[in-house]
Amino acid sequence: MATRVALADAPDTQLQRRARLNLRAVPSTEARRVGRPPGSDSEARRRTLISAAIRVFACRGFDAATLKDVADLADITRPAVHHYFAGKTPLYQAALERAHEIVMAPWACSPLTPENLDTLLDELESDAAARWASALLGTSLAQAGRLAEVAPQITDIAEEVKRFCRNGAATSASPDHSADALAARIVGRWVLTAAALPATADAVGLS
Repeated sequence: MATRVALADAPDTQLQRRARLNLRAVPSTEARRVGRPPGSDSEARRRTLISAAIRVFACRGFDAATLKDVADLADITRPAVHHYFAGKTPLYQAALERAHEIVMAPWACSPLTPENLDTLLDELESDAAARWASALLGTSLAQAGRLAEVAPQITDIAEEVKRFCRNGAATSASPDHSADALAARIVGRWVLTAAALPATADAVGLS
């Protein structure tokens, strides 16, 4: 688990080389256009960039990821990325916000309890977009202290996880179901999800 979190700080490890394979975009049959394609849906293109960014930051971490990585995965040029995001930091913030929405918004409808926690986490892992989002949240929360200046909302996300866990722990009298224990299970599963990212480019496709 610690090895995966430290991916951004160990660019020459086997995991880093594996991450490079993960992020190769499927070759396009057409030459890539410079800038935004004529008639394209601006909001749809922005969503595609955020989806690509979730995968890139989940694999490489904030420090090692580049805008070129995201552009390549989204199959657009790097200058086109700047049409939507001024730099890596605002793109990371947008990716983190989207990952939070994908993973944690459903808990408002299905309250987390010690009894249904594993079921809810299994459901997340069964969906490709939620699996990547969980991986990004896991690696980001594991480095929350360092990333707080880059993405202040990571602190709010951490507090929200704790709040969900406090509410869930209140329904159980078991000491194994304390808020801290539940939070550790959640973040631990998310980090393990990051450690099990697909090993082949064909498995990465954007949805």
